[in-house]
Amino acid sequence: SNSSAASDVYKRQAACLGSQKYFLIDRKQGKTILKQVIENPYFKKEAPYGTRFAKAIRADKVFTKQIGENARKSLENWGLDTELIPQEMDLDNLLKKIEEES
Repeated sequence: SNSSAASDVYKRQAACLGSQKYFLIDRKQGKTILKQVIENPYFKKEAPYGTRFAKAIRADKVFTKQIGENARKSLENWGLDTELIPQEMDLDNLLKKIEEES
């Protein structure tokens, strides 16, 4: 169907700055159409709810420097990819990596 083809082309990838803030990268047909830092409205110190936020924005993938096993499993159960990135990787290099892969 046409809508599944559109969703394949329309990639929404959230790069994690921590559970409190996310750097959202929206890509369509190989081009970055949005780059924006977004506060996680579900965030609480005792339970950060990063997975709830990633699901709410319909992310396809979460890039993170660290993630707990429960959070990773929760994301996978919702069909979201997770990718660990090196601690020293900055946003510019992450953007380059994403753009090269798509």
